Amino acid sequence: MKNKWSYTSSPAFLPLLTLFFVFHGYVDFFDLVTPETGIQLILQYLLASFILWILCRIFFNSWARAALLAFCLMAINFFFGSFQDGIRKYFHESFADGYRFQLGFLSLFLAGVFILLKKQKQVPFRLIRFLNLLLPLLLLLDTASLLIKIKNRRSDPTVGNRAPLKDLEKNADRPDIFFIITDGYSGDRALQQFMQYDNSSFENELRQRGFFVADSSFSNYNYTVFSVASTLSMDYLRADGFFNGKTDLPRAFKALRDNPTTAFFEKQGYEIHNYSIFDIKGHPTSLFRTLLQFDKSPLTTQTLVYRTWKDIGYHLVFFLGLKKHINEITLTSDLKNNLLADSLTRALTEKPSASPRFVYTHLVMPHAPYYFDSLGKQFPLTALNDATHSDKGRYINYLAYTNKKLLSLVDHITRNNKRPPIIVLLGDHGCRDCLQNMNEAKAQSLNLNAILLPENNYTGFYKGMSSVNEFRLIMNSSFKQSLPLIKDSSVHIKVNEALLH
Repeated sequence: MKNKWSYTSSPAFLPLLTLFFVFHGYVDFFDLVTPETGIQLILQYLLASFILWILCRIFFNSWARAALLAFCLMAINFFFGSFQDGIRKYFHESFADGYRFQLGFLSLFLAGVFILLKKQKQVPFRLIRFLNLLLPLLLLLDTASLLIKIKNRRSDPTVGNRAPLKDLEKNADRPDIFFIITDGYSGDRALQQFMQYDNSSFENELRQRGFFVADSSFSNYNYTVFSVASTLSMDYLRADGFFNGKTDLPRAFKALRDNPTTAFFEKQGYEIHNYSIFDIKGHPTSLFRTLLQFDKSPLTTQTLVYRTWKDIGYHLVFFLGLKKHINEITLTSDLKNNLLADSLTRALTEKPSASPRFVYTHLVMPHAPYYFDSLGKQFPLTALNDATHSDKGRYINYLAYTNKKLLSLVDHITRNNKRPPIIVLLGDHGCRDCLQNMNEAKAQSLNLNAILLPENNYTGFYKGMSSVNEFRLIMNSSFKQSLPLIKDSSVHIKVNEALLH
């Protein structure tokens, strides 16, 4: 007679492991990993677990034993990142800090598990019961942590402005707004002092077109997501300069996604057009996703599959002859987005609209890779390696090319847009790669800051203004608001370069 089904003796631990891994990561990186992404990862990993379970069954006469081996395989994949990071922290540059030891150790561990499962006469039901009870308990603890984070989020002051925004008059003329981020654009002071480059001809071209160009302006953060989030939030973020991926990064992405600037204009009847590298609430990006994979990477980068592919997968790439193809996809992603963002912005200005429009265009230029020289000649892919990112000469050449593109885009907007527009040209930070030594590091925040207002009323705009006050000043000048200005300051964030622009 067959035994009745029992939860504590069933292989429920195998799918529960996937649920725990993804849910724990979701809680750890709350507001960065989206529920949709979590569900997608759960389905992917459940399928992988099921396939492994079927394959492991080939070696055993018991589904329970096969599930235990599949559990070990999935656990090694999920928690390899923590295992490797622990070795790198405590045994850095030792024999253990290498894939030969790490993969060899895990292979021996798996071999031992396989032999034990093979030799045991009875299925280890005690272990199965333990896992089936442990994993739900861990999920309950994570649920409690999630509820605490949700409660704390309601009182989190990182998003929003310090003064209320008043609704606009119903019949008032409302200009279109073009918010153009030119990524990595250093300010004139940094260019002159550290790169011996005079950018005044470009700034004078902007002034001749009616722009106010802020002298000695600076961004509030030296990394894109923090800088843009702060600008659109019209407030500082709670990031003290020592990057914490589990709190600072989700906070920055959330602040950008739920920013009060686009929310205000949408409430006032504006169309929101997002040609940036980020998602805004209700308005996902129209570009190719690059940074946006960040909603998955806090989880996927911990896995054995990701780590080994990232660190030693190039051997397979060379073996299969795919290096050129992989390089082309990786190195040209920003170029494709730049071309797409520019073309979408230009096309929009040629289309009449009954409603005013807020357009966020993000150009990853003159940020590396430096695709063109000053005359517009494109460099081959082999010349776009990381070593060129700190080349000040290459940066200046690409900046000169960027200047021509920005002037062309500005002229197209002002010539074709039916409403006199507000145009903001803003560097989210300066050239980090060019300005790295002790004397230059503070100049990473010096940026381009140029504003065009239809009425040319630049009262209140000032020398040395920072990006956090950008929309406060625009709101006050063009939309009859009374927002107080915030003290200008800059936070230099230390962060893993592999993570952010």
